[in-house]
Amino acid sequence: MDDKVTKERWEKIPGYEGFEASTLARIRRTTDGRILKAGKGKGWMRQVVLPGYGLKCLHLLVSRTFLGPCPTGNKVKFNDGNPYNCQPENLSYGPAERKHGRGSTLTTKGGAQKIPYEQRIREIWQKLLPKTELLLKREP
Repeated sequence: MDDKVTKERWEKIPGYEGFEASTLARIRRTTDGRILKAGKGKGWMRQVVLPGYGLKCLHLLVSRTFLGPCPTGNKVKFNDGNPYNCQPENLSYGPAERKHGRGSTLTTKGGAQKIPYEQRIREIWQKLLPKTELLLKREP
């Protein structure tokens, strides 16, 4: 018998009553044993419809089941870079990359100049502040 062949193991998915995830990245209903079909979702992530819970990303269900809850500020990473490989040994938690938000830059119209996010918020606030003060003075 080949050592590379592993037996599929099923465990309950925490927070999703009546569903189990397997080590081969499959989801099944515990009531009738039906394996649910995972399809391609937006962003190339595999998704599955859990009746009663809606559309869920397969990698999030598998990681929650076999890796435990995701630490704050982290996200699920694919060790081999392949978002279709949702098996537990290919998943890990790592720091979330910030693409936008505090600390990033905003590009002006035409992309001519990059302005730090915090500076742009201050500029907008300063433009709105005089108008807000005028409105407050009008009210009795």
